[in-house]
Amino acid sequence: MLGQHGLQGLRLVECAHAQHKIAANSPTATDHAVTAADWYGSIGVALLLAAFFLNLFGRLPTGSRWYPAMNTVGAGLACYASFLLAYPPFVVLEGTWSLCALVALFRPTSRRPENA
Repeated sequence: MLGQHGLQGLRLVECAHAQHKIAANSPTATDHAVTAADWYGSIGVALLLAAFFLNLFGRLPTGSRWYPAMNTVGAGLACYASFLLAYPPFVVLEGTWSLCALVALFRPTSRRPENA
């Protein structure tokens, strides 16, 4: 037996299912053209993740020149993609990340760890 709240819960499930079905059949869900922002963002995020995983598994020390270089370029591309998408929070995030990595990239080598 469904109680008073049981019918409301059933309606919510039906509504959520109907919205999902409508969204899945909309033209924008399946016919999305790949934009420049998609390419820049994807390449940037791929570089950031590659640097992260290579460092995590000991293949790329943070003291090397490659680590901040990959972060500078990757975050810069992600920042530009966010700018093209007009999404200010990620422009600020990725822009700050890129600038910090750029500073680390050009830091004098005497201040770098010995494993560079």
